[in-house]
Amino acid sequence: MERERNGSITFASLKEHKERLVDEEQENLEPQPECCIYRVPKAIRKANEEVYTWECINFDRPLHHGKKELAYMERQKIRYRREFSKRITPETWQEFVTFIQNHEQRIRNCYEETSKLEKLEFITMILYDALFIIELFLRHFEFLMDSSNAAPYNAPLRLDIWLDLVLLENQLPYFVLEELYMIAFPSNINCLSFLYLSCFNDKHIFLGHVDVQFKHFTDLKRYLTTKRFSRPQNGRSTLDIPCAVKLQESGVRFKLVERILSQYNI
Repeated sequence: MERERNGSITFASLKEHKERLVDEEQENLEPQPECCIYRVPKAIRKANEEVYTWECINFDRPLHHGKKELAYMERQKIRYRREFSKRITPETWQEFVTFIQNHEQRIRNCYEETSKLEKLEFITMILYDALFIIELFLRHFEFLMDSSNAAPYNAPLRLDIWLDLVLLENQLPYFVLEELYMIAFPSNINCLSFLYLSCFNDKHIFLGHVDVQFKHFTDLKRYLTTKRFSRPQNGRSTLDIPCAVKLQESGVRFKLVERILSQYNI
C-alpha cells in the first residue's frame, strides 16, 4: 500500500482504502444476462407482506435457504426423491448430477442474489427441489386420471403449494425442471411433456405448439393468464392486458380476494 507522503493523501492509497471491500467480496454487483428471479421490491412487499410470502414450501433456496420452518418440507423432498427413484434407472441419478454440475453457474446467474452455498450443497439443493416438483406434478396428474391413486397432500395444503409455486421469489429456473424431466423420460413417446404437466390445472388453455422459453413458473403463469384473456372471441381478438403498474396508474384499484380451491381443481 502506498503510504501518505508529507501528510498528503495519494490517490492510490485512497482508492485502495475505498475499494478493498469490493475486491474482497468478489461479487458481481450487476445482474447476469440469465438473471430472472428477483426479490420483490420492498415498497411493493410492504403493502401486503402475505401476498409475496410462501406458506408451506420454498423452492428459491438461494434467497431463503436455511429457514427452520422448512424442516418438514425438506423431509418431504427426501421422501419424494426416494419415490421418484422407482420411475427411473439407477444410472439416471448421475445424469441428473452431471447436468446440474455442468450448468451450475448458469443456474446461479438466474438469481438476483448471489448464493453463498458451496458447490456440493448448491447442486444437492437444486436436485432435491427440482425432483420434488416433478414428482408432485406426476402424482397430482395420476390422481386426476385415477382417483384410486393417493392424492399428494390434503386439499388445503395442496392449494398452498400451488400458490407457492408461482411466487416471484419462490422459483427454480424452468430449464432445469424441463431438462431433468427429459433426462428421466428420454425415449417414452407416450410420456407427457413437462409443459403439459405444468399446465394441467389450467383446463381452459389449449397449449398446442408453444415456441416460448419460459423462465420459471411465474413467467409461465403470466403467459397462461394473458393467453386466456386474449383468445379470439366472436372472431375478434381482445386487446392485450396492460401490466398491473399501468392499470393502477390509470385508476384501477386492486383488492386481494379469497383463494378459491375450484380455480386450481383441488
